[in-house]
Amino acid sequence: MEEKIIRREKIEEILENLYLMVFAAYIAFFFLGTTMFQITWPEHFYTDLYTALTGFILVRLAYSKRCKIQDIVFILGLYVLFEMAFKRNGYEEYIYLLVLMIGAKDISFRKIIKVYTAMILVLLLGTVICSLTGHVENLSYIQEGRRTRYAFGINYPTDFSAHIFYLILCWGFLRGKRITYIELGVFGLLGGVVYWFCDARLNTICILGSAVIFAVHKCLENSAEKKGKSYHMHRGISALLMGSGTICAAVMIWLTMLYSPDNAVISFLDRALSSRLRLGKKGIDIFGFTLWGQDIPMIGLGSTTEDVDYYFFLDSSYLYILLQFGLLMLIVLLFVWLCIGIKSYRNHQWVLLWIIALVAVQCMVEHHMVSIAYNPFWLVLLADLSIKGTTRKSRRLEDENTMERL
Repeated sequence: MEEKIIRREKIEEILENLYLMVFAAYIAFFFLGTTMFQITWPEHFYTDLYTALTGFILVRLAYSKRCKIQDIVFILGLYVLFEMAFKRNGYEEYIYLLVLMIGAKDISFRKIIKVYTAMILVLLLGTVICSLTGHVENLSYIQEGRRTRYAFGINYPTDFSAHIFYLILCWGFLRGKRITYIELGVFGLLGGVVYWFCDARLNTICILGSAVIFAVHKCLENSAEKKGKSYHMHRGISALLMGSGTICAAVMIWLTMLYSPDNAVISFLDRALSSRLRLGKKGIDIFGFTLWGQDIPMIGLGSTTEDVDYYFFLDSSYLYILLQFGLLMLIVLLFVWLCIGIKSYRNHQWVLLWIIALVAVQCMVEHHMVSIAYNPFWLVLLADLSIKGTTRKSRRLEDENTMERL
């Protein structure tokens, strides 16, 4: 019996590593789609990658004895909802995100973030170097009343700054209370670089805010440790962070619906948010709310420095999801984000709770919430989030104890 358990354990490890390899390929594929590299992928490359990932997932779920009936019902329910929405509005990104979420089931989230961070860090550094050496176009935008804005090989300056922001969040998660003040200083320096060279003011605030929060959390953890206690976040603050996605969505949608050029306060906020309220209100007025979403053409400045005759882009993730994916998908995605927050709280992952809130705030002004090239934290939903991770030895002991009871 022990030999069977060990053999199954090895097969699970192989399947897990295969998932991480395909996950890394997915990350590279989607990241490169945000750059100025002109890449001709092999025919059917993407569909073959999707098929391979789906195959690994089905084998893992079939082979795993830890997959409970309620887990399967939950996964199938999500898949049916996502697929129904996709058939009606034609958007694919959240389907691929869901498949990656399902594939991450019972895999250590720390492993996933390590793979993501390593892949994005290498690719981003390579892209920046190529842009500075002339191997790929470094888009520069000259706009009235602003400094020259550089994209460093990415499609747009704010997209570059968003990559920096999410990399910082991943690094902060992996380091936790062990993060050093030197690392926090580097975060601050990166915020300065983003502000000076990209003039991405809102992302600069988010980057500097994340550095401050990681520093404060480090101090709180160290203070509790000196007293011989284990740090536990205040329940009220935890509840606020868990529900941050819903709160931020409600605030942004409410402010957008209130927009009027005659309202001095709202107009001031709109200018501070670079016309995000005005464009969101225009989207609501033209396209309206639908249950399942609709095709909305986005006309922005990404990938080119040429002026467009008609600019229309929904920068806020919540308006982006609401108008394009539909009201139902917005509710489902916010529910999933809430579940991620609750799971983080139950596992005492306080840094992750702060990260979830930081993402929620940043997504008020950026459209990257459901893009796996930027935001990998959706994978928390089904991944292993225990403090130390579920080791294979502990799994084996658990299986052996189960067999003895049977």
